[in-house]
Amino acid sequence: MDFTWQDLVDYLLALSGAIPEEGSGIYFLYEEDNCLIEKLWSGTEILEQVFIAEDVRTNTPALYLLDGDTRLVFYVDTQNVLRRSRYDTDEEEWQVEGEEEGDIIIPQKSKLSGCFTPEGQIVFFQNQSGLLQGIEFRDSKCELLNPAPAEPLEGTRHLVLRSTDENLYLFYIGQDRYIHYLIKGPETGEKWQENILKSPIIEQNVTNFMVIPDEDMKSFETHLVTADRLMGIDKQGEFIDFGKVVEGKFTPNSGKECVIETILLVKKGVKAIAGKALKTKKK
Repeated sequence: MDFTWQDLVDYLLALSGAIPEEGSGIYFLYEEDNCLIEKLWSGTEILEQVFIAEDVRTNTPALYLLDGDTRLVFYVDTQNVLRRSRYDTDEEEWQVEGEEEGDIIIPQKSKLSGCFTPEGQIVFFQNQSGLLQGIEFRDSKCELLNPAPAEPLEGTRHLVLRSTDENLYLFYIGQDRYIHYLIKGPETGEKWQENILKSPIIEQNVTNFMVIPDEDMKSFETHLVTADRLMGIDKQGEFIDFGKVVEGKFTPNSGKECVIETILLVKKGVKAIAGKALKTKKK
């Protein structure tokens, strides 16, 4: 599948998504009539539409994690409880798991982000105090972690990237409308270290965004979608206006759709947001 700007817009407007490691297409997640649905998009048509779960909260946040044969989806049910489904490759269907692990309530406006870890998975949500808080899943158990020192604008997206040297990067839109990110891992002595992405103030309401790091995880490109625009922030911190978005349809500004290198980087970003660890350049 040749990834296009329209595919990027579709990805950013979906609840979540992931790119299969084999084959072509991209998975998108949608909530329809309180059911969570996975759709495999080829770039021109929907190849498959698969039921994942019922009794899902209207406009549930969702997180799709994919690495190798492991496919996990986190979402919120109608009782505001975090749920998890795993794709069974033998049965070729999604199965709910972890219901015995206890109920973690997700506030109404919170989004979800997360990634795989060496032991399992970690998922972040915005708690009642407005802080991002992690939940660690390992060995059929889950543990609610201490909140991170991150207070996003209420109800805005956040995302997690993990590097192969085991550093976590937690990105969010701060109260000051700049994109902030926290780093935690060997690089910071396992303590959260706060940073602000080089960017202008983001005055528009952002529907969703993705961050694409370079190989040393020191500079980043950002793509974001607002109510009517697809925009970027380059490594120098300058805005790029890629074009209009009207009812989900993208119309590029002249010449902007020919940036092939950027689209290749976007595919890397989609895979990273789906939990796959990013290889970092050896220092």
